[in-house]
Order: sequence, then structure tokens, then C-alpha cells
Amino acid sequence: MLKTYLPIILILISWFIGLGEIYGQQIFLFEKLRFNNEEIKGKKIEDHIAWLESKKNVTVSYSSLAIDPTKVVNIKDGIYSIEDFLYKILDDFEVTIEFRAPSKILIIPAVKTEKEKLFIISGYVKDKISHEVLIGAIVQVNNQQQYTISNVSGYYSLVLPKGQHEIIVNYLGYRILQENVEIEKNMSMSLFMEFQNELPSLTISQERINYWNLGDNIDAFKTKEFKSLLGESDPLNNVKVIPGVQSGGEGQSGLFVRGGGADQNLVLLEGVPLYEYSHTVGIASLFMEESVKEASLIKNGFPARYGGRLSAVMDVNLKEGNTKEHERLISIGIPGIKFHANGPIFKNKTTYNFSMRTSWINYYINKFLLKFTNYDIIKLSYMDIVGKITHRFAENHKISFSFYSGGDRLSLQKSLLIDSVGYSFASSDYNRLSWSNTLGSIQWYFTPNNKWSFQAQAGILSYKHRARSSYTFETSVFEESRLDELDIFSYSDILTTNLKFSADYYLNEKNTIKMGFEHLYHNFNPVVKQSTIILEGEEENILDKDSLIVASETNFFIEDHLKIHKKFSIYAGIHLNTFRSSDTSYFSWQPRLSMIWKPFKNHITNAAVTRMRQNIHLLVNLGLGLPSDLWVPTTNKIQPANSWQYSITHSYKFDNDHFLQLGAYYKRMSGLLEFLTPVDLFYFFINETEVVPVFNTSKDWERNVLNGQGTAKGIELLFQRKNKLINGWFSGSWSKSDRTFSGIDNGKTFPFRYDRTWDVNAGISLQLNKDLSVASNFVYGTGNAFSLATEEYVNVLGTTVIHPGTRNNRRLPAFHQLSFNLNYSKPFLKDGKWTLHLNLYNVYNRLNAYFIYIYKNPLTKESLAKKVSILPITPSIYFSVTF
Repeated sequence: MLKTYLPIILILISWFIGLGEIYGQQIFLFEKLRFNNEEIKGKKIEDHIAWLESKKNVTVSYSSLAIDPTKVVNIKDGIYSIEDFLYKILDDFEVTIEFRAPSKILIIPAVKTEKEKLFIISGYVKDKISHEVLIGAIVQVNNQQQYTISNVSGYYSLVLPKGQHEIIVNYLGYRILQENVEIEKNMSMSLFMEFQNELPSLTISQERINYWNLGDNIDAFKTKEFKSLLGESDPLNNVKVIPGVQSGGEGQSGLFVRGGGADQNLVLLEGVPLYEYSHTVGIASLFMEESVKEASLIKNGFPARYGGRLSAVMDVNLKEGNTKEHERLISIGIPGIKFHANGPIFKNKTTYNFSMRTSWINYYINKFLLKFTNYDIIKLSYMDIVGKITHRFAENHKISFSFYSGGDRLSLQKSLLIDSVGYSFASSDYNRLSWSNTLGSIQWYFTPNNKWSFQAQAGILSYKHRARSSYTFETSVFEESRLDELDIFSYSDILTTNLKFSADYYLNEKNTIKMGFEHLYHNFNPVVKQSTIILEGEEENILDKDSLIVASETNFFIEDHLKIHKKFSIYAGIHLNTFRSSDTSYFSWQPRLSMIWKPFKNHITNAAVTRMRQNIHLLVNLGLGLPSDLWVPTTNKIQPANSWQYSITHSYKFDNDHFLQLGAYYKRMSGLLEFLTPVDLFYFFINETEVVPVFNTSKDWERNVLNGQGTAKGIELLFQRKNKLINGWFSGSWSKSDRTFSGIDNGKTFPFRYDRTWDVNAGISLQLNKDLSVASNFVYGTGNAFSLATEEYVNVLGTTVIHPGTRNNRRLPAFHQLSFNLNYSKPFLKDGKWTLHLNLYNVYNRLNAYFIYIYKNPLTKESLAKKVSILPITPSIYFSVTF
């Protein structure tokens, strides 16, 4: 065990020793001092230095060849860091400032290059009003010939020659910022951007697609046009407009990206991986837009710092809160009530961001859906609480604590009674499903100088999933009666902790390097059980704890953004992963490469190849009762999943309003997991035999699954028009995704359940005036694949068995849906406003989400089938007040 962890321990020790030295050397220069000009007004530089030495008990060393200590200087009264104070008095000299422990400051002449002197300009990109840092802003110089991206701390750094430069800053949802800067020395300058109230629909910036996060980053929350089922603006619904991204179908949660399953997406909230990120039947995601600062989707050219999933990454960061004033919002509507607040605790130092919501749809959903389902009683509720507290020690040094708690509860009940002469049949079923997330995360950011930036994060997540279906069947033929019962449990508990450290190094104007490590520790407790009697009590008291599986994984990564030429750059990286479970260890190396070429003005081509590994699988039993979602780890019997993805994308920006993107991809996957075809658990009731189905014990899931492989390929098209008044978009994709398992259909390839040949999303939004906007969105998709029984036979026990035929041998009808929404705002009090949100979901639809019931009449033995549509036209009204 020691040999396994010794290299990791040594690396951690060396990293923290190095970090401690850098921190100790630099933190002194950021200490504040109050300068009163009257004390040394009209004095020489040497007098200012002597004043500093007396105030801070420090020695300042310099050479009279580097500076003129007799020069008289004056600076304004105020509070300065030691570093800023020295640069102020030495403004006319080209020097750098360094600290040497225990108490010495060195003033060093700046080194000239052979051709010209280069200087570093660095700082933070911030919101002009709230002073929140902005992640992923594009800071360009001289018409895109040079650029950089603000990191997770909002920090940017550029190396430029002496002279006049035009700096242009782009950030989605904000007005373009243009600054003319005269550079004669190293300088620090924060860039403040103004929020644009007339926000267009989902905007995909050409630059950010290709430069941020290895070439395919899409902002997922800065829009109001895409609504959830109950009318809320939602990041998960926003990203569905992106070609290659789809939901599983109407009334289903999760995302399916480029032929992958819902479990193949790495969804991070404040650096902590989530296992469930959407409320039941796709009502809404757990991300409330008021609390979200940045939500981005990556489906192509994955950065080396991400790992653990095969298909996509969705990284969500919360706002830190306004540093100047308090902001509050109350929203009341058909779904429920929501409250949000943010602002300063200690002005310019400590801020908070808090949101919560709860639903009251439980009070009316039963009557609303009664005629659309076979259930007599439907109960559904959900809630979310999320918050973040941030403390700033200095502009370059801060720490934050984030938390989330929330979940769902769903129950479905129905009964059936058939009564005739000499015969009666009564059945009832009671289905319950619930899940919850409890999350905590601490994040630390420190930028000691214009070369290094450090981030550390530690988090914990407790995830609980419960599903239980109880059935009773009572048959009476003349004077003989029979009672059959069936209880099915699905129980999944996960406790995950993670520790992560990363560093950004700005090597020079052509190289930005990011490196780091992460360690995760998991406790899994997956259980599936069946009983032929209804068990009394709560699931926790019925299910045993013998299924506990302990696993851990360690990741190391390094990535480099290399600007070879102003028209060509490369993102290259390597991700190393070690996963340990059940006395078994798996190691993988995952290369990442993305190449960006700008052949002509406004044209960008991006080609990428990536290898990904997934050590955690989601098992979904879509048979009897509610879906049983079991997250299970790789073990000595279950192999990890792997993928290679190859993609190419070409983007063309016609002008400031029109954008076109065409892409293609191919993906090979291995180590995929699938349940074996389940035994028909009803057949021993229907055929009046004494045959009892196979019972699953706590650890039986391992022998009821298969490993297989799959492929996915597709062509994607996106066209967008955006401006202040009229916005439109059209995204479409042709794709094919299949699976092959040696134990299913004799090894024949079959379509993936969520294979969708054609997927189209089109819409338009109109800003009618400054107060009123309307939007419409249309979705079309090929029907999902499913398995339909095609024959029946009598087995050796004399029992009639329905044979399912080949896997996913039929398709549901094509799905198309049209929705509208309207937003109307007016000023409220001094600085606030009230807004009315009206949403009509499913104005027109042809559902591909319906239940198919296939059963036999106990008397006539006639096979019957019935399909029941769900989700009719769903109106939703929200009224919100911001103050």
C-alpha cells in the first residue's frame, strides 16, 4: 500500500513546499499601508524608501545604476500594497520588485530582449457594478493577433512590447470593452465590463468555441428563451439547442451527448462531481439561474484537467455576490416559490450568494394529469437550497465555501378491479422514488505574481437514491382465491470526497501551461432486491449494508496552449488516472489534442482527438416499475469504459449578426455496461403457475450485467442570427449510435436506446421593446428505440413465455413539439423591477414518451396493448420582483 501511494505523497509534499515558498515570498508584497503625502511631500525616491523601511521594518536594496534615488516624486494619498507603492515611486524606471525572506526587498533592473523590451500587463476581468470576476472572458490585443482567456479566478496576463495597444474584451452577455493602453513598464490593470440588459438568445461566440476549454465551450445559462417543463430558465434546457445534445425524450431527465448515455456526462458544481443533476421527469435542473455565474458545456476536444466520463463536461460555477450592494429576488408561479439574495457581508471583503426554491405542484398535479395516465394518485415535490460565501484577503487572494441541498419525492398509485360472474381480479401497485444531494465545497485562489496562479478545492457529496415498487394480485375463480405479491427495491448510496490542486503558469506570450492533480474517495452501496411478499417498514431497515464497495482514484494532468502562429495554435495535454476498487487497480493514460487553424478572416477550423476513461457506471433497469438507477464502480469483475473521439468543426462568422458552424465526429466506446434482459416478472401470475422469479441479493448486480462496446457518429449543423431585436437559430444533426454485447442477440449489433437519427431545434426571439420580448422554439426528433415482444413459446416447465425478440427492434413515433414564452418587465421602486414570465410548453406535440402496457386477459388469454400519452399542453406563469 505504501509503495502505491509513495510517489503521490512525495509529489504532494514537493508541490506544497514550493507553494509555501512562493506564498511566503509574495504575500509580504501585498500587505497594505496607508500613505499620507504630507509626511514626505516633495521628497526624493530615497526618502520614500527610507519611510517604507521604517514603517515595515524591512530593508530595500537597489542599485543607483538602475534608478535615480535623488529624483523627486509625488503620489496621491491612499492605501497601497507595498508592491504598488514601490512601482508608483519608480514609475519612470524599468525595474521588477522581488521579496527575499526574512525581510529584504530587491529592486532589480528589467531585462531587455534582443529585439525589443517586453512587458507584462495583467489583472482581473470584473463586472462593472458587482465587481464579480468573470471566467473565460476573451482579452484580445490589436485585432485578435494576440489574446488570452481569464481563468477561474478571472485573472488574465499578456506579454506586450512597449507602446500603444488597443485591448478588446469579449464576454457573453456583456458589452464589448475597448481600452487604449500605453505600456512602458509592467503594469496591473483590472478590466470592468458592463452587463448588457438586452441579452440575445443563446449566443455561441466564434472565439470562445475555439479558444476556451480546448475549442468547444458553450455558455449554457445566459439566455431566457429556453424554458423547462414548468417555465423556468434552465441551463440544461439551454444546451439542448446545441447539435449533438438531446434529452432522452419528453418527460425524461438527463442529457445525451453524441451517442452517449446520461451517465457519461461529467457535471460539476463548484468542482464537485454530481450523480443526479435534474429533477424528476425533467421538470428542471437543480441549477437556479440567479445563483449561476458560469455554466459551460464541452463536448469536443476535452481539456486534460477533466476526466472520468466519456461524452461531455458541464462545469457550473456559482456567483460570489455583489461586493457593493444587496440584491434580492422573489419569484412566485404555478410551479412554486423561489427566493434569491446576494451582496456584501463586509463591504469589498466578504460576500454571500443564496437561493432556495420549493414546489407546490403536489397540490394540483394529480387532477391535472389524471386523464392522461393510468394512475389514480400522483404525488410529486422537489426543493433546492444553494449558497456561497466568499472572503477576499486581497484582490489576488480569496477563499470561498459553497453548499447545496435538495432532492425529489415521487409516488404513483393505481388499482384495477375486474368483476364478473364466477370470476374477479384485483390488482394494485404503489411506486415510490426519491433522491437527494447534499454537497459542500471549499475553494482557494491565489495569484502571487503575473506568472503563476493557483487554485485548490476540497469537496464532499452525499447522494441517495431510492426506488420501490410494490404489487398485489388477487384472483378469485368461483370459490378458489389466490393472492400474489411482489416487492422490488432499488437502493443506491454514494459518498464522494475530492481534493484538487491546479496551477496556471504563463510561460511567455506563446505558452500557457496548466497542471494539477485530484484525488477522489468513494463509498458505493448499490442494492437491488425482490421479495414475493410485501415487506413492512422503510427501505433502510429492510435492506442490508453488505453491498458497500470502497473505491478511490487519483488523477494527474498537464496541458499546454501553444500559439505557434497567429493563425495556428495547439492545445495538447495528458491525463493520467489510477482507479482502485475490490483489491484491483486500473491505470490509464489519456492523451488530448486539439488544433486550431484560422485560414482566412472570420474562418476557424478545429480538429481534435481525445481519449477518455470512465470508472463509474449507471445501471438502469427499465423493466417493471420505476427505473432503478444504480451507480456502480469498476470492480475486479466489471471493466472500466473507454472511448476515442475524433472530431472536426469549421466555423464561419458572416458578420456581427450571423454565424455558421458545421462539424462531424466519430466515437468508439468499449467497456459499456448493460443489464441482461429481465425475466418477465408477471408471467407466473398470468399463467397460474408456481414458478418463482430469480431473486437478486445485495451483490447480485455483478452477475446480471454484461460488458460490451459501441460506436457513435454524426454530422452537425448550427446557424445563428443574433442582434438586439431579432434572434434566430437552427441546429440539426444526423447521427447513429449502436451497441454490441456478446450475450445479447447472439452478439449482433443493435441501436442504442437513445439513438436519434434526426434531431432538429429551431427558434426565434423578438425584443419588441425594452420591456417586452417573445420567443418560440420547435423541436423535432426521430423516435427512440425500444424492445417489443414478437413471439411466445412454451418452455420446459410448461410455462408460456413472451420472447422479446431482438434488443431495441422497434422505434417510437417521431417527436415534435412547439413552445412559446413571453417576458414583460417594468421598473420597481428605485433600482428594482418586476417581471411577468408566461410559458406555454407543448403547444403542439406528437409525443414519443408514452407507456406501453402489454398483458394478457386472464379469461380469454388474448394479448392486449395500450399506450397512454403524457405531458399535455403545460401553461406556466411566473411573477418575479427584483429589489
